[in-house]
Amino acid sequence: MKTIFWSLRYPGFRTLWSAMVIAGVSQWTMTVGRAWLVFELSGSAFAVALVTFSGMVGTFVMTPLGGVLADRKDRRVLLRISMMAPLIVTLLLAGLTVSDTVDVWHVVALSFAANLVQSMGQPASRALTPSYVPAEHLLNAVSLRNAAMRGPRLFGPLLAAPLLASIGPEGVFFAAAILYSLASANLLKLPRVELVREGVSTSMVSDFAEGVRYVTRVSPVNIFVGLVATHCAMTMAFDSLLPSLASDALDGGSSLFSYLFMAVGAGGLAATLAMASVRGFSVRGNILLATGLMSGLSLIIVAVSPTAIAAMVGLALAGGSQAAFMSLTEVMLVETVPDRLRGRAMGVYTMNNTGLMAVFALVNGYVADLWEVQNLFLVLGLMFVVFAIVTFALSGKLRLIYRSGALASAQAVPA
Repeated sequence: MKTIFWSLRYPGFRTLWSAMVIAGVSQWTMTVGRAWLVFELSGSAFAVALVTFSGMVGTFVMTPLGGVLADRKDRRVLLRISMMAPLIVTLLLAGLTVSDTVDVWHVVALSFAANLVQSMGQPASRALTPSYVPAEHLLNAVSLRNAAMRGPRLFGPLLAAPLLASIGPEGVFFAAAILYSLASANLLKLPRVELVREGVSTSMVSDFAEGVRYVTRVSPVNIFVGLVATHCAMTMAFDSLLPSLASDALDGGSSLFSYLFMAVGAGGLAATLAMASVRGFSVRGNILLATGLMSGLSLIIVAVSPTAIAAMVGLALAGGSQAAFMSLTEVMLVETVPDRLRGRAMGVYTMNNTGLMAVFALVNGYVADLWEVQNLFLVLGLMFVVFAIVTFALSGKLRLIYRSGALASAQAVPA
């Protein structure tokens, strides 16, 4: 147990991690309440997907700017500013719901506004982690940080389920606002770190362009980032499908919807805690390949599940494999990127991943209104399994990453 939570010995990371845990529970509490509210208002998977899209597409717009700012400004301040937006939006949405004046377009607009500002702090959060933890404990720290994002997917719906059943979405929103307030207060305790400004120009456009050039031209970083983005698009854009899966395919209601969310979170939490104790580079590569394949196979399990229990098992496997895969890919990238470029590189990395997830979430929601939702899970799972096998067969650099468990071993030099 001490090995799993080793990085929490460092005060700076412990403060950052605790703030992320509280904010994560708030975010997933809010996500469940928001999705069920929109599904009740519209009865449409596409409407839920539109809200999911609006709550993610701002990341595509703002993370590049956030990455540039993270290499130029105090990363702690960026995090604090980014936390205020979801707090304000949650309170506004709670007020609209209580007054019975809420409509789908309100949820769409407010979700976009919150995500637009919140996304600015994502590269800063990723770039701060190596500043608080020594290199030998970086995988542990990144795994725990991802546990702080994945675990709340279990505890957020667990909090939301009784509130939805007893009070309604407004109760969920007020609870989320309280948690966002606590997370914001915790971020005020973050210790200051020195920022490496070497190579930062006077032009933000030039700075961003340098980050893009690094991610797109340095091999095997460019191949690796493409693999991760495809994984996010094909296997991680199914949140908007869960209301339809619960209601239409499995004949359940808001409680089953919450349980499906919780299953994904439970798998993610278990996997990220397991990853926190991983040592050795070669085993990391093996886990990366296995979890990539399982990310696709788990969706196939969901697709063929005849019962809610079977679907939850499939979703738990999906959450676990995706969480482990994303933890490993992030730490491999952070290990490789120089600190002076880290904010920008992570900004482009997040922009690609979330941008594609947002687009696929919208497309998936549209298709789910026209087609059986479990058939859609089947197609998505098969697509990524085939993609993973083909890229393994064709790319020698990816095979070397899988064998070595590190990008540096695959000769990260300009392509």
